[in-house]
Amino acid sequence: MIGREYLLYLNPPDEASDLWYLGQGRSSEVSDAANDLLYLNNLDKVHGKTRVSGTLDGDFPVAGKKVRILGKNSTFQTATNEHGVYEIYGLPPGKYLIAPEMPYGWIIDRDESFPTVSERRMHSKSYKAFTLKPKRHAVIDFAFKIDNAVQGRVYDQNGRPLADAGIALIPEKDDIGESSQFTDKKGRFKFESVSAGRYKLIVHEDKLGSGRLTRVSYYDPQKSKLLTALTVNIKHGESMRGLKIFVPTVARSSSR
Repeated sequence: MIGREYLLYLNPPDEASDLWYLGQGRSSEVSDAANDLLYLNNLDKVHGKTRVSGTLDGDFPVAGKKVRILGKNSTFQTATNEHGVYEIYGLPPGKYLIAPEMPYGWIIDRDESFPTVSERRMHSKSYKAFTLKPKRHAVIDFAFKIDNAVQGRVYDQNGRPLADAGIALIPEKDDIGESSQFTDKKGRFKFESVSAGRYKLIVHEDKLGSGRLTRVSYYDPQKSKLLTALTVNIKHGESMRGLKIFVPTVARSSSR
């Protein structure tokens, strides 16, 4: 993009060429490279030391947030700069937990890319785990989400779980987006990261006259049949769990 500044990483040439080539992945706009620039600008002083660093990314002020690093025998602390970047040098190699300071009502948006269940369990709502190797760096970035949820189950009038029921969470104000999903085989649903506000929680049937519930992406009152609805009021940092919603029995056809 014309007029923008970039931080470019170059990779050494391979055997068939004498040209260095642009490295993919870490090359980015300068505005997104605050963590790397912080290190590169002090490279002569910190070369060869261990480094733990990262960026806090949230919809709240991220400057000046404390970051605690807990080792087996010691606890260390640093803080983010004006860009939400933190760093600390010279920690002994080993296993650590790292916990950033967060405002009430926010939790870490856990990265589900970890390949094993045990690795995912090492990362909770308030901290992450990492291993620091000798003379190496560990980069632990944090993204955050609202710690609000609406969770429950849908039943028919006889108390049996209602599977594949369309359910929508529709806000009263237009500045909040609506969400929708369908219940699982046990009639369960869960909306996460729900912004504070008043909502209509609607269970509906799509395709009038079809005789079955259909998985839909949203509730359209012109095309869908309202089965039941209730109003929920969510406050920041609070959740509604264990909701039980009973709807009239819906006949299901044998064909799909």
